[in-house]
Amino acid sequence: MTTARICSSISVWRAVLVFEGDGPFRGFSEAVIIDVETTGLDPKKDRIVSVGAVRVDFRRFIAHSGDEVKTYYCTVNPECRIPAAASAVHGITDAHVAGEERFADIVDGLRDFVGSRPLIAHNCTFDRSFIDAECRRATKPRLTTTGWYCTMERMCFYERTRGNVRSRIGLQEAAELMCMPAHTSAYHNALQDALITMQLAAGIYMLDNKLEVGSQPSRGAAQNLAPLSSTIAASSRSAFEPANGTGSPQGSSSVFNIINIIPRWLSWLKIMR
Repeated sequence: MTTARICSSISVWRAVLVFEGDGPFRGFSEAVIIDVETTGLDPKKDRIVSVGAVRVDFRRFIAHSGDEVKTYYCTVNPECRIPAAASAVHGITDAHVAGEERFADIVDGLRDFVGSRPLIAHNCTFDRSFIDAECRRATKPRLTTTGWYCTMERMCFYERTRGNVRSRIGLQEAAELMCMPAHTSAYHNALQDALITMQLAAGIYMLDNKLEVGSQPSRGAAQNLAPLSSTIAASSRSAFEPANGTGSPQGSSSVFNIINIIPRWLSWLKIMR
């Protein structure tokens, strides 16, 4: 099989893995959105090569139309060769991870970043299975005890309210459905994908919580947000490469204006009512 066909197969299989999210995005305000890039598809033998995460308080984020969020990114030495087919997906090669820390070395810092917050991922079964496998190898406890939530699962649910029966929706398509910016790079980048997923999760959070922002209905909030400009962090691969690669939190980043998702959000509201 050629590298191109293997690369295509990896992308397809990442999109069709069965998700196991914990249901609607309710019962929490703060969460960490996470994404990993790997050497392949099998968590029993393949390894993580990079981790991207975004910490957000959804109620603050929605109320302020894009409150600042905390980000985390690191490359990881998988302790094995990275197949060319995997590098074709995420652009990370053996040279990029030479000298980097192992997952066992960074997991405690990542756990500190997550804290007691739930984790959210797009097709969370993929990311969860790899993170759990790496924690077992490192003889460390799981990254979170407060649940995993799946943006793909919720997107499929809301698409069904429109009569579109879907079992899988990739991140790129999900972003387009929510009228949001998506990839501008040929490569998948863990932090870039986590930032896109965070925007998607913010829209789902509004829908799952009956469009309430505190005590103020979100329809009113949408009117307040209307004059604000729409912004998003630069989405090129290079913009997400940390300078030191240490895996420490990367500080604050104002990611986008919630006004982006309002057209799709209001169309779903109309259907659901």
